[in-house]
Amino acid sequence: MRQTSRTKTLFLTGAVLTSLVLGGAEPASTAKFPTLVVNGKPIPGHLLLSGGRQYVAIDDLARGLQGSLSFDAERILLTLPEATPISGSGRIRGTLTYYFNANYGSVADTGAQVWLLPADFPDIADSYFFIGTAELLIIARPGNAVDETRSKVIKYTTADATGKYELTDVPPGAYVLVMQSSHSNGLTQRDVLGRVKVVRIEIHAGETLDKSLDFGMSAM
Repeated sequence: MRQTSRTKTLFLTGAVLTSLVLGGAEPASTAKFPTLVVNGKPIPGHLLLSGGRQYVAIDDLARGLQGSLSFDAERILLTLPEATPISGSGRIRGTLTYYFNANYGSVADTGAQVWLLPADFPDIADSYFFIGTAELLIIARPGNAVDETRSKVIKYTTADATGKYELTDVPPGAYVLVMQSSHSNGLTQRDVLGRVKVVRIEIHAGETLDKSLDFGMSAM
């Protein structure tokens, strides 16, 4: 009887796609490809080509990055060592929450957005529009296109399922940290899509700043 190969896939940061082939022959060509290098570390094993995409076995990836690989009934668990920060840099981390109700109190603000901006970014008045993406942040007074401020984003992230976020490899200096809730909103123009908090910070080499925040109860 012909055995059909089965694959499980896992996506990692940096768009590295890994594949574990379970049973059966390799579903790919073993033609020679360049060596895969992740964060300066060459990964042993062979890259495989299938359907125009390149794959690497997750056990090779774990071995090459000094990680560990394990399995349970429903998951393939790949654990990699925490990245070493760039020498002389700092990091910003925290937990973002909002008030849910009297029974549960404050809970994780999953998906809340965090922007790191240059120190000269102005305060955001509550009468201003606020628009932010991963690359650009804009504030503007309604009805006045001239009164608009745009800023390129230095770093951007979102809070995870536990409300935690982290910005790493931040060069020493002064910055503006902008946080927007994904659950708690306000009645002002600025906060209607999510309460906004602006914090001016200064970070030093090797320092870790904790900037946690509870956005409070939603107005609507």
